[in-house]
Amino acid sequence: MLQQHLWTTFYVAQAFVPHLVANGWGRIMAVSSPAATRPAVKGAPYAAGKAAQEALLLTLAQELTGSGVTANLLVVRAIDVQHRRDSERTAETVAWTTPEEIASAIVYLCSDAAGVVNGAHIPLYGAP
Repeated sequence: MLQQHLWTTFYVAQAFVPHLVANGWGRIMAVSSPAATRPAVKGAPYAAGKAAQEALLLTLAQELTGSGVTANLLVVRAIDVQHRRDSERTAETVAWTTPEEIASAIVYLCSDAAGVVNGAHIPLYGAP
C-alpha cells in the first residue's frame, strides 16, 4: 500500500514539480479516502498508505506556496462507476461519489480560479 499510494505519488511529484515550478503554474492532486484518518478494522495497510500520501501532498502544498503551483486532496469513500447511488439508495450508497463528480472537482482545481486553493482536503461524499 505504501508503494501504491505514497511512493507512486512521490515519484510523479518528483518528476513533474520542478517543471511546474519553472513554468510558474501547475496543479497536483490525489484522490484519497476517509480511511486515511478513520481506518477500518483490519485496514491498517490501506490507511497507512493513504495517510502517507495525504501527508506528502499537504507538505508539498506548503512548500509550493507562492510558486503558482498548488497541491490538493479529493477525498471519496467509494467511486460509483455504475451509478447505483441514485437507483439503489441506501445508507452505504448515499456516500458514494460518481466519476463525473470527481472529474468536475478536478476541472475546477485545474482552473485559474482555483489558484487560491492550496493544501485543501476536499470531501466528495455524502448526499447529493
